[in-house]
Amino acid sequence: MDSKEVFKVIQDNAKGLERMRNSSGIFKEAFEPSKLFESVKMAELAPPQIDTSYTQSLLDSIQQSKAEAQQREAEEQQREAEYKESVLSSLQGIEKNTALLTEMTSLLQTSNEKQDELFKLMVEILEIMKSKDQKEADTKFTAVTKKITAFADNANTLHSLINMAGTVYGSLPF
Repeated sequence: MDSKEVFKVIQDNAKGLERMRNSSGIFKEAFEPSKLFESVKMAELAPPQIDTSYTQSLLDSIQQSKAEAQQREAEEQQREAEYKESVLSSLQGIEKNTALLTEMTSLLQTSNEKQDELFKLMVEILEIMKSKDQKEADTKFTAVTKKITAFADNANTLHSLINMAGTVYGSLPF
């Protein structure tokens, strides 16, 4: 087949397609945009319904987990604050006891003439710690302070012994 014959076949096919299009009207309407959606009213088209229940349940569980984590963090911070307070209180008690021991040692070393009596007073001061209740502690504290005022001839010694008795009395749990 030569090129003239090929060209003639192509022209015949094009004319056939044109006749088909004109006679049936199918192809004609399919390519006209205004007629393409004529049968479908846009107002009748509803937006698609999306099920968000799974997403909502995930969001709810995330929020719940976040709230629980915040609560745990707050509780942890509270426990840590209580622990720090407890440690600080213990350290302050140790500091008071250490100061008490230093004061006792100093008094015993400087009071050579009344050293035995001073030692007995210190033992009585420490006996306050053995009290079983507040009433017993009050009785022992009062008795010791009376002995201290009768014993001490030096203002510094009197002050030191009263401070020791007050420290011991103040450290009692009741």
